[in-house]
Amino acid sequence: MEFKKSNIKDISLDIKAPSGKIVSTEYTTADASCIGRTNDSINEDVDNFVELMELIMNKKSSKGINYGNILLDGYSPQGHAESDDELIISAYDNKFLPQFTSDEGRAAKANLSNKDYEVTKNKNSRLYIYDKGTHQYIGKIVLPTSAHVGGASLDSEHNILYVTDKSGKVKAYNYDAIISTLKERGKDEEKPTIDFSEDGLDSSLIEIDSDISIRKTLGNKEAKASTCTYHDGALYVATFDYSGALVKYEIEYNEDGSITTKGTVLSNELPAAVQGVSFYTDPKTGEEYLITCQSYGGKAFGFGTSTCLKKYKITDDGKLEFAGQKELKHGFGEGIYCDESGNITVVNELGNTVVHDTNINELTDEWSPELESKYKSGVEVHKKDFSEWFGHLEM
Repeated sequence: MEFKKSNIKDISLDIKAPSGKIVSTEYTTADASCIGRTNDSINEDVDNFVELMELIMNKKSSKGINYGNILLDGYSPQGHAESDDELIISAYDNKFLPQFTSDEGRAAKANLSNKDYEVTKNKNSRLYIYDKGTHQYIGKIVLPTSAHVGGASLDSEHNILYVTDKSGKVKAYNYDAIISTLKERGKDEEKPTIDFSEDGLDSSLIEIDSDISIRKTLGNKEAKASTCTYHDGALYVATFDYSGALVKYEIEYNEDGSITTKGTVLSNELPAAVQGVSFYTDPKTGEEYLITCQSYGGKAFGFGTSTCLKKYKITDDGKLEFAGQKELKHGFGEGIYCDESGNITVVNELGNTVVHDTNINELTDEWSPELESKYKSGVEVHKKDFSEWFGHLEM
């Protein structure tokens, strides 16, 4: 695959290492070296850059789980789900991240300056599992798909994990089978990797037959399932667009183990660039709220934005009524999860820890047309300028 020059500006960033040394990194689109790759002109800094990244990724956080190992594997964190005992993060193989794993990533010095870099077929997407109490990494599941897996949500009553997939579909997985297989392997192997395509295991042990297709429901052959959340007996799926759609799927679990759904379009007026959705019910008033997470890139990029959380009151007739927002400091916000106390967890695609220091009661800012315009510009970049970059990655 040959990259063409786009109108995205070349960017140079100076990062301060813990030692105090400044490490320079160039991001360019002009010479086919991809995002996350350095140029020959700063090869002497590559070793320090790798060391810096490893320190960042392994830095302990008092606020939440450290999922730096996902980035070290060259994967991008996306969706966030929770069971009673585990935290689950979905992630896809990001060809534009340096590979920092112990076996192949130590060769990052060569990879980072490779101007002949070509996008190859993505490795399969993964679920990274962490202990909810200790935040310790338990292991990972390699899914039978290479999709973007932008959304993940658990039906805790039936222990069914929903993960967005290719072509506007959402796949359903037997979470009991996933976690039991992982824990059984963990008796003999620390932090195991379970790959149903390579370990002689049948993927039908975890994959459940379902008919969830947002393209079919919307009647749009181009629609992509950006994210999803399970709430009160139904699965809600959203799209990433100038004005996103929200579809509700009523779930019926059949005796043969399959899933039948009925889809209803609730809205075609979600804000631009939605990356995550969640629900919250006020324990005092009983009022229900939909929370959305918007982001596209980061402020280091000329087209980038921060992350914005919005809340919508769900009216008696099912309409969405904007009720406030809060712009977070970091960009690259992805999947979100709101607990019963209104605390919102946000996955950062290029960060090493989940951010969960925001409560729904803090979403009080007024609607900002200027900020919304930036997100719409981000969608424009995604649809046009980045099509040749990320066209290999189906959503």
